[in-house]
Amino acid sequence: MARNLKPAAPVLKPLDTRLAGAVAVGEPNFPVWDRAVDAYVRSYEMPDGDIERQLARDEVIGAGNVLCELLTVLCEVDPPQDQWTRPKYCPNLSGLDAWMRSEKFGVDFHLGIDIGQGIYLSTELVSPAPLWRMRDDFWWLLASMTEFGDLRFEQSECPTPPIDQHVTRTLERSRSTVFTLITNYVMFQAEDGSEEPHLGSVDVYWPGDVEWSELIRCGAECFRRLYRMNYLIYRLNYIGQKAAERQAQED
Repeated sequence: MARNLKPAAPVLKPLDTRLAGAVAVGEPNFPVWDRAVDAYVRSYEMPDGDIERQLARDEVIGAGNVLCELLTVLCEVDPPQDQWTRPKYCPNLSGLDAWMRSEKFGVDFHLGIDIGQGIYLSTELVSPAPLWRMRDDFWWLLASMTEFGDLRFEQSECPTPPIDQHVTRTLERSRSTVFTLITNYVMFQAEDGSEEPHLGSVDVYWPGDVEWSELIRCGAECFRRLYRMNYLIYRLNYIGQKAAERQAQED
C-alpha cells in the first residue's frame, strides 16, 4: 500500500520581489560601474609585487569599489543572520578580487574580475566538511547553481592519485562539478589516516560583459546557495561537537 507522502518543502523561498528591488536600486549606478570596470580592464597590468602602487591606481580603486558594492548587494538581497567584515579588495595574479568574511563560518566570500575568465563569485567550504553526512538538499544547492552561471570546483589540496590510471583519466574527463567534488572527497578519505580534508572553493563564473541586472539576479541566487551550503556543514559540525561534549561529560 502506497504511503501518504507529503510534498517536500522548498529548499529556498523565491526572491522575485527582492531581486527586482535590488536591480531597481542599482540601475542608476550601472553606467558608472561600466566605466569603472572598462577602465580597469583596458589598463590592466600584471601585478609586479608592488601592491601599494597597484592599489593607488585610479582604475584599481574604481573597479575595486564597484566589486565591494556589488558583493554587499548580493549578500543583502537575502541577508543571512551573520556578521560580516567590511568588504576589501586587492589585485591578484589574474585580476582584481573583493572579499568579506563571515564571522559565523570564518570563511571569505569573494567577488572578482578574472581578466581571462570573466566575473566570479566564490567561497571556500567550511572545514571540516563531512560530506558523507550531507543530505540531498546540500547537493541540490550545489547543482542548482548551474542554472545561474558556470559552476566550478577548485580544490585546495590534491589527493594521492589512484594506482589505476584509467580511474584518473575518467576523473579528469568529468564535466560535473558535483561528481568532481564528491570524488575528490572520497579519494581523500581513501588515504590512510586522512582527516576531513580542506576541500577548496566553489566558484560561479559569468562572462566579463554580463549585464549588471543579470549579475545581480544570478549572483544573489548563487550567494545564498553558497551561504546555505556552508550553513549546513556548520550546523552538522556544531551538532557533532555538542554530542561529543555531552559524551565526554557522561564518561
